[in-house]
Amino acid sequence: MTRVLVSALAVALVLAACRGARPLPPPTPSGPTALTATPTPEGRPGSGITSTPVPPSPTPMGATATPARPVTPTPGQPTAPPTPTLRPQTVPVTTPTASPGDAYGVSLGAVRDAEVMPRAIQLAGQAGIGWIRFGIWYAIVQPQAGAPYRFTEAGYDAQVRLARASGLQILGILGFATVWNTTAPRTLPPEVDPTRFPPRDLAAWADYVFQTVSRYRADIRHWEIWNEPDLRGFWAGTPQQYAELLAVTYQTIKRADPQAQVLLGGLAMSEETQTFLPAILGDPVHPAARSFDIMNVHSYFSKEIAQRKFTALRQVLARYGAADKPLWITETGYSSEPSLQKDPRHQGPEGQARWLEEMLPFELHELGATRVFWFQLFDYPPTFPRDVQARAHGLLDARGQPKPAYDAYRRLIGRTVR
Repeated sequence: MTRVLVSALAVALVLAACRGARPLPPPTPSGPTALTATPTPEGRPGSGITSTPVPPSPTPMGATATPARPVTPTPGQPTAPPTPTLRPQTVPVTTPTASPGDAYGVSLGAVRDAEVMPRAIQLAGQAGIGWIRFGIWYAIVQPQAGAPYRFTEAGYDAQVRLARASGLQILGILGFATVWNTTAPRTLPPEVDPTRFPPRDLAAWADYVFQTVSRYRADIRHWEIWNEPDLRGFWAGTPQQYAELLAVTYQTIKRADPQAQVLLGGLAMSEETQTFLPAILGDPVHPAARSFDIMNVHSYFSKEIAQRKFTALRQVLARYGAADKPLWITETGYSSEPSLQKDPRHQGPEGQARWLEEMLPFELHELGATRVFWFQLFDYPPTFPRDVQARAHGLLDARGQPKPAYDAYRRLIGRTVR
């Protein structure tokens, strides 16, 4: 009981430090068309990694979130100590030497296919890729309020072990809300995803963050907060709400692992970014520059457009005293499917491979990124909606077979480290 009370106290201290005079404003959704949920097909069990939609929950949509309460730990689940110098129990793995391709990473995407993903992760390591990015989703590890966390049952322990054994460092994503912990209205059209609204109960959110970071602190030292919060399809709240969530999450991560590095949720570099980023950086209560260590954006642009956007980005960062933060591009990519390829100079699977070989060095050396992550590791399955632009962005096809882009990435990394 004492350990549980201490965990609750740790979360309460973080919230007390982050809460300002301003109350949490209500969400202001722009309408159902801006919040269409992306379907995530289920796969088949096997290999210790499950294929789960993001996010599942048996709780009816719109259920009121319960007040924050300590969560009874399951065996092997860490519990917060009274100070940041904790020694939590973590998942035992063998930590290999970092890959020589340390500047290069890959993102898993939205589908956790139980048959394709294990082999795909191994192939990423064999290509010399240094990093892999994936979410440890709140709604999957705690689908019901107050329930024990399901890291092992959801396959995340196995996924982390496999990535590390394959020589990959991990960028973990923390998100999204859950059906039981969301500020979404009680009634929503069926195509609107309630987990894209801010969490209603930030104490419960902070507990999820603390438990996740503590559990994997030996193997995941970099954490990204949400995904593309500048797009209403991913963040149906206000910039002020994200600034507060970011502050709570940052302090919770540092309490769980003082050496961890925190990334801003990758910005889409869209028109919305032009207002969203200044709003969170200039927030009077929770100025965002205090709450992340690494700037993080996504780039799916031509060289000319990217150059303009990154020049403007650096001007905004400088205006708010954040120009010295490292910059990562955690999503960049191009389709191998001709119907989805916008550049006539890069057509078909070979065109995708050439785009990769040209753009990734450009993003590192000309745009000044410290690391770049290709999106994504393998294609979405044939059942995925055909109008999803990233459906055929994979280095591997939907069966896990290498495409020309995979070989191009391996050659690029080989040239880099020689």
